[in-house]
Amino acid sequence: MKRKIAAFLMISILILSLTSCSTLKRISGGEKSKEQTQNLDNGPPPALLNLEKDLDKMMTKVEEQVLKTPEEQPLQQDQGQQQGKQSGGGQGGQSQQGSGKAGKSDQQGDGGGSQQESGQATSQQNPNDISKMLPELEREIQNIHKTWNGLQPELLKRGVDKTTIGSTSETLNKATTVMDTKDGLAFLKAINEFYRFMPDIEEKVKSQTVPGLKRLTYYTRDILYSTFSGELKTAVSDISMITDEWKSVKPQLKKGSENETNKLETSIDELKNSLDEKNKNLIKIKSKIVLEDIKALEEKQKK
Repeated sequence: MKRKIAAFLMISILILSLTSCSTLKRISGGEKSKEQTQNLDNGPPPALLNLEKDLDKMMTKVEEQVLKTPEEQPLQQDQGQQQGKQSGGGQGGQSQQGSGKAGKSDQQGDGGGSQQESGQATSQQNPNDISKMLPELEREIQNIHKTWNGLQPELLKRGVDKTTIGSTSETLNKATTVMDTKDGLAFLKAINEFYRFMPDIEEKVKSQTVPGLKRLTYYTRDILYSTFSGELKTAVSDISMITDEWKSVKPQLKKGSENETNKLETSIDELKNSLDEKNKNLIKIKSKIVLEDIKALEEKQKK
């Protein structure tokens, strides 16, 4: 009898221990699953946000050199011409101390030399040539590649499909090869195509803002770049895309951002009107205002 009771107690203890272990596992597994869900709900991966910041910084830097209107360039060219004239004048004065015929001949020669110097100065100051920036840009684009490669596994976990990731990689590779041509405007257009995929990705990773705002950024930049490359038809097409995208974005904006919303809406209308003037400087000014207003609205959405 005592043996039966002892055996019964042993079996009961064993059953209780097994039950408690399975309960702990379920609790532990539940907590782990809850933690993973919270991580996915916290917004986009920090690496994606850093990538976008690095892109903005690099593009702004290139824009400052490349997107110079004719009104912004004469000062540098005039300085080069004045130096050439001063050099020619000094040599001409020395030649006049000799024979009159020789002096005239020397002055003509010096004049031709000064014109050559002026032409060389103008070609060297071509704002679209990013040769001097290339070492720095190469370091920055390398960091962007590194960040993008490390980000891809996380994006796949978040639901971004392989096709989108593959297409994004292709545009980054293309932008890198375009950079090597030292054509600043072509590089800006190419790297903007890489940026174009950012809102598509953010829609899958619970963005802190409305992803459509980044599409507005892409189209506004394309208007700016297309204007400077003489592709006004593309710029007109882009403003239509902005109008359509804005209709989708506006209802998604948080309450309390009415002031920023109205500012952006006004600046979009101003940009649209500026395209009729076909003036690079005017379109540049209006585009920059739109980009600033988009950033202000994005920051408001994060609060």
